[in-house]
This record gives sequence, C-alpha cells and structure tokens, in this order.
Amino acid sequence: MASTLNAMDILRILPKTNCRGCRELTCLVFAVSVLQGRKKLGECPYVTKEVIEQFGSKEPDARNSGNELRESIDALKHKVSSMNYRDVAYRTGAEFVNDTLIVKVFGKDFRIDKDVNLSSDIHMHPWIVIPILNYLLNCSGMALTGKWTPFRQLRDGMAWDGLFQQRCEKPLKKIIDEHKDFFEIMAQIFNAREVENDFDSDISIVLTPLVKLPILIRYWKPDDRFESNVNIFFDSSAQDNLDLDSVYALAAGLVRMFEKIAETHGEVR
Repeated sequence: MASTLNAMDILRILPKTNCRGCRELTCLVFAVSVLQGRKKLGECPYVTKEVIEQFGSKEPDARNSGNELRESIDALKHKVSSMNYRDVAYRTGAEFVNDTLIVKVFGKDFRIDKDVNLSSDIHMHPWIVIPILNYLLNCSGMALTGKWTPFRQLRDGMAWDGLFQQRCEKPLKKIIDEHKDFFEIMAQIFNAREVENDFDSDISIVLTPLVKLPILIRYWKPDDRFESNVNIFFDSSAQDNLDLDSVYALAAGLVRMFEKIAETHGEVR
C-alpha cells in the first residue's frame, strides 16, 4: 500500500457497522475524521492494536476528503433523479416550475433541474447540501407543531447530546460572544427573525434552512454570576422530515458556515 492513506483506505479496515462506538455518526464519517486529524484510528473500538501499529506509520492524505463528499452528493443526486419532482415539492414545501424543483433554503432559491444540476442564490457548503438532498428524499411532509425541542430530546438524541454540544452549541456560543453583530448578520444573510421566547433568554431567533425544518437559537448574555449560554432547538416534528444524522449534520454545517462568515466579516460594529 502507498505511504499515504485516503479515506477509503481507512474505511476498509473499519467494521463498517456504523456502531457509533467512536462517537461519529457512521464509519465513513469516522474515516474522514481520522483523515482530517480530528480522530485517531484507535478510537474505533474494533480496530486491533496490530492494525493500529501497521497503519500508524502511514500519513493520511487529506486531498481525497473532498472526493468523498462529492461521491456522497452524487449518490444522493442519483436517488433524487428517480423521484417524481411534483410529489417531492408537495411533501417538502418546495415548488416545481419548468421541470425544476425549487427548494427554499433560508428563504432563498436552491434549484434542482431535471438533470439534477444544482444551483443556488447563496453559497452551499457540501455539509449543507447533503442534508438538503436527504430532506428531499425522506421528508414525510409532517406539519410543524410549533413546539421547540432540544437535540437531546429527539429520538436517540440523548446518546449524541455531548457531541452536539461540542460541535454545535459551544462553537456557536464562541462566535456570538466574539461578534456582537452576529444576530444582525443572521438577519441580513439568512433571513433570521427574532421571536418572543419563554425561556428568559436575551434574544431568540428562528432560522429556516428548510421549510419543514426551522431552527431556534436562544442566547443568554454573560452577567456577574453566569457566563453566556446558547441552546439550539428544533421543531418536535424534525425527525418526521429529516433523519437524526442529517439533523445533526445540518446544525454542524450551519455552525461551520457561521464560523467562515465570522472570519470574513470580523467585528462589524
């Protein structure tokens, strides 16, 4: 084998059972995490010491991580291509115009034509595109309940609450703490709207990445007694319209987008 590893090399030595013992959603996600240096091979409970020693001297090749994402997107696009776009539009709250499916993402158009070519009025990171395609494939069309639920109270969410806090809520809190104009930027770029809240937070905003999957962000400012805090909530119907893995991926992808925007904009005011 070559002296460098790619994600498929790593995946081949994993059990491919998606057991989540490594605290990643799937074996493929774990492989990519190892590739990117965020995880170590030994964090998989089924990889033996001998295998770790055998592969320990090989360097991960991060150049192929983008290929893995593209392959995932292509596979999902192929599944979408076999669907009736009119039916998809009816279930998801999208529109079907001139052989093109138009999905509202943050209130802006995300288009999929009959040949499954994607275009959008806003930049879409692959980690956002994948949940969008899964939404088109799996959304049941369940109406929103208006009841906000933390991630841990979604089905099987408790097992992943620590990971959700680490990858989503904690980095989001850091962004808001450091960028006082965060909520203004969210309103300008993502059509966020401030809403009345019943948790005594200092500010609550609703984002609508997908028509049937809104997200509520509640933020408490620091004071003399407590540090700041952020909680992310979902409509209680979330898992009827998107699987838990994609709900997590969507939230994590959004936070990554926010981090990039914060790096670009800096402190506006």
